[in-house]
Amino acid sequence: MLKKINFKFIVLLTTILYILLLIWALWLKFGNLTDITANYSYLHKFTYLERFTYNLNPFDLQSPSAEGYFQIFLNALVFSPFGLLFPMLFKKKNILRDVLLCLLISLFIETIQFFSCIGAFATMDLIANSLGYFIGFGIYELFYKRVPYKINLVLYLIVDVVLITVVLIGIIQTIHNADYYMALLRREI
Repeated sequence: MLKKINFKFIVLLTTILYILLLIWALWLKFGNLTDITANYSYLHKFTYLERFTYNLNPFDLQSPSAEGYFQIFLNALVFSPFGLLFPMLFKKKNILRDVLLCLLISLFIETIQFFSCIGAFATMDLIANSLGYFIGFGIYELFYKRVPYKINLVLYLIVDVVLITVVLIGIIQTIHNADYYMALLRREI
């Protein structure tokens, strides 16, 4: 049974589901209506142009405190799965290609944050996300080759089931709250 399953397809599915989960977490705050409402209420205090925030200086932290450093750590942690997934997606290992792909995904997410006014476009986030890729790649190099194929396949299948469940819950919750989201958008934009 396990030999019939295409491992590359499982890894691709995991990658796509993980990207969807990141977007859901970023844009809809995991469907937490309180956080979404607070975010829109906060944004309502500013003019439309004032809502666009960015920080192009990677050494200028938005909040140079323990919380700011913890945010950098979280950004790296959130992108570390790409360091595990990308080397398995492609036949030839190419770190430069994988880092660029990770950077493009990070750039896409930062751009969503900027244009939807739900966060700042920050170059430090791009750096932290790329660092997260290298952390994941280090874990891949240390452990992946030492774990038997069938165990890797089972682990990815379990991760896929969890991700599919979470993404489906997100889709259902988003559809269920669609009227609320649309009312917020009509009021704010």
